[in-house]
Amino acid sequence: PRDALCALLSRKLAYGPGEQDLVLMEHTVDAEYPAPSFSGEGGGVSNERLVSTLVVHGDKCPGDTAPVAFSAMARTVGLTAALGTRLLLGTATGSGHAAICGGVHIPTQPAVFEAILPQLEMEGIRFSEQRAC
Repeated sequence: PRDALCALLSRKLAYGPGEQDLVLMEHTVDAEYPAPSFSGEGGGVSNERLVSTLVVHGDKCPGDTAPVAFSAMARTVGLTAALGTRLLLGTATGSGHAAICGGVHIPTQPAVFEAILPQLEMEGIRFSEQRAC
């Protein structure tokens, strides 16, 4: 039954010529922190909201004779994984030494995101950020 369902879905869910996918991601972060005080007394509380949005369109699905297209999901996941692998292998920096040690790393480490984000931007994968007080 599982193989039959997979065969049916792969035909029905395949992109047709000219179709494309879309990756849309939005993070909203609300921060509250002490406001600076210039009088020496308590400055109260300051609030800030940061909205970070990613919009990536996949390539339009080609006809049978056109070159291969890459989906937005393939680009956002595949490029990020490839760039992380380059960091581990030491080929991202050109030094031949790994920029990060082996193992699983979270993307909040500066050694990871400072190396990968500029390269993703060169490929058109970039978050736009808006701040509101």
